[in-house]
Amino acid sequence: MFQPSYINLYVNIMDQYHPCYLSHKYAEINRCINDEEFENVLQIAWEEGIHRLDSQMSIYP
Repeated sequence: MFQPSYINLYVNIMDQYHPCYLSHKYAEINRCINDEEFENVLQIAWEEGIHRLDSQMSIYP
């Protein structure tokens, strides 16, 4: 079981995905992510106990 509260974990979640190479063959990954998706990932990380997020992008305290 992953328990981030027991380790000194720092996470940088980036919204910089850019489709390239063969991604055009797969509609699911042939696009950039949107703001809602990025904020959802930050929320999930926070709920899972990952609180040491990059403060410049984090919408959580």
